[in-house]
Amino acid sequence: MKAKSFLAQSVRKRLWIVFAGPFSNFLFAVVAFTAVFMVGMPTLLPEVGEVKPDYPAYQAGLKPGDRIVEVNGTAVKRWDDLAQRIHESGGRPLLFKVDREKEILSVSVIPQVTTQKKSLRG
Repeated sequence: MKAKSFLAQSVRKRLWIVFAGPFSNFLFAVVAFTAVFMVGMPTLLPEVGEVKPDYPAYQAGLKPGDRIVEVNGTAVKRWDDLAQRIHESGGRPLLFKVDREKEILSVSVIPQVTTQKKSLRG
């Protein structure tokens, strides 16, 4: 059994064995990144989920399933784009173009600034 042990191998074989681990990791990373870039990363769409009373979306007449396609003339493709436009507004009114069941509507929304308490869990 000693003849098959790592230390009993020639220097060349030991180098290949030691090199194989990192090379496999590198190869896996290349394959994984290629797959992610070919398939794409999932993103959230700018679609209204829940509309709570006493919130700006409810007051503006937005409904669950509405998809925001434009804010103040700027196209919105992802939820992150929508959140950024709202954050940058500073509480000023925003004009949303909304796709509701294949019909494009214009809706004016005045963002509401809220603060949340941060909880410390120990």
